[in-house]
Amino acid sequence: EHFVTHVARDGAAPAAMDRTQTLTYQDLHQRALAIASTIVAHRVQRGDVVAHCVGRTVDLPAIVLGTQMAGATMLPLDPNFPVERLAFMLEDSAASLIMTDGSLAKELANDAHTIVDVAEATGSPPLESLPQVAQDTAAYLIYTSGSTGKPNGVLARHDALENFLGSMANRPGFSSDDRLLAVTTASFDISLLELLLPLYSGGSVYVATREQATDARQLQTLIVDLDVTVLQATPATWRLLLAARWSGAPNLRALCGGEAMPHDVAQRLLPLVSELWNMYGPTETTIWSSCKKIEPGFSLITVGQPIANTQFVIMDAAGNATPASVPGELCIGGSGLAAGYLGREQLTADRFVQSVTGARLYRTGDKARFLANGEVQFLGRFDDQVKVRGFRIELGDIENVLQQHESVESAAVYVWSVGSNDQRVVACCLPASGKTLQTHQLRKFLRGLLPDYMIPQHFLTIDAIPLSPSGKINRRALPRPVAVQSSIGEYTPPRNAAEKAIAEIWTALIQPDRPVGCEARFFEIGGHSLLGLEAIFRIEQRLSVSLHPRILYTEDLAGIARQCGDAAAATSSSRPVRLG
Repeated sequence: EHFVTHVARDGAAPAAMDRTQTLTYQDLHQRALAIASTIVAHRVQRGDVVAHCVGRTVDLPAIVLGTQMAGATMLPLDPNFPVERLAFMLEDSAASLIMTDGSLAKELANDAHTIVDVAEATGSPPLESLPQVAQDTAAYLIYTSGSTGKPNGVLARHDALENFLGSMANRPGFSSDDRLLAVTTASFDISLLELLLPLYSGGSVYVATREQATDARQLQTLIVDLDVTVLQATPATWRLLLAARWSGAPNLRALCGGEAMPHDVAQRLLPLVSELWNMYGPTETTIWSSCKKIEPGFSLITVGQPIANTQFVIMDAAGNATPASVPGELCIGGSGLAAGYLGREQLTADRFVQSVTGARLYRTGDKARFLANGEVQFLGRFDDQVKVRGFRIELGDIENVLQQHESVESAAVYVWSVGSNDQRVVACCLPASGKTLQTHQLRKFLRGLLPDYMIPQHFLTIDAIPLSPSGKINRRALPRPVAVQSSIGEYTPPRNAAEKAIAEIWTALIQPDRPVGCEARFFEIGGHSLLGLEAIFRIEQRLSVSLHPRILYTEDLAGIARQCGDAAAATSSSRPVRLG
């Protein structure tokens, strides 16, 4: 309804853009109506689940709007996720319709689902002819990492989403003059702020491609060329920009969330932007539940105070509210609460509870405390859920999948903090009887079942899983990466200046568990995306070339060195040659 108001008010204003096209509010409205018409034509009933699995184009906001207009519950799927994980979500959700751009149609096809190419969506019914949307029905279904090895589907309601957007439009604020750069994968709920808040407020959104969203240099160019005023990102993405020597944007409102904001990131970002906001909230309470503007001279970073119509309660183990300054479990109530977990009645009952006053609360599992000024300080977790580079991960999810491999008897996973900005996932595996673990085989197996951000950087072979007196995994007793477990193949020492330079850079950044040889691949010796950008910059400075980050995925050390040498020989000037 908010969007349609802006269509009537200024239909010629730009609404959604991508690398190839711009849709006005009128254009986007017609596109959304065509999608809604197609959904209804396939006899989708109000509340049925409609999945979408498309690339990052203006089709994303059009599908979100069209699905809502049709009264269906939207299930966003990332086409870069393993097909088996996507297939599980489709089966678990009982999705009756899948909208795709054709790229995954064959892989997702089966008798239980109807697949529609979004390019074929036609029709333009009057809005009033579409089903009426009930506020207390599910607007979308988002899957989060689950401790049992299978993701859990969270059902968020229309009234919760509307409350969230209204609160965000007020604080941190968004107006018809704002332009937002959308960089978050559609399978994470925070992407809905990017896709819907601009349209709710009369502004515009640019949908960055996956390549643009993960390349700091392209992000910098977009921020300048589009005169972006709002960018929401995880601390890891902000670090990518900072590592790329970003000079800042004086008109940019920076939103940082997904994991605790590091003190050094806040210090470095604050002078580069007009405003810096710390955002906090689990998927189960509809995207962000609180926000805090970081001011110059700050000493402590808090998650601030709840957004509109949201309440925070901090409880002890007995379920009693704790006094100020006393830590406990942060519980959230109010308009943002999800309906619960799809088909997980026991989990819903465990996590969504009633307070002594009868109010419904979500137990976050986050340790926190109230400060004297009423703000909340985040203190960590009570369970095995972790955040790695902005992604929410249940360690049990990785462990359960690892144990499906024929060579693994059991597994224990933890996060290794190598430095303040370097968090790595380590998998400790007990081999099955008579089996020898091969890192490259385990990595290949996991890539077929888990998203990239859940693939461990290190694999260790252990003789036993250490347990605490209560019988739980004692993760603190697990070994740290040493010896030779994370490396693959024979060791060939660097043979020329370029190979030696790259080996030295990778060793300094990754601190691998054996010397880096010519056959080494960056992500197979412990590297991750954040370290990758820093590696690219150091190689460029050392060897006077220009590299695309993609080269770290496609080439081993010798291949990168060879391309650097070819580029140096191909140019007689100091101007770098673009590689990769």
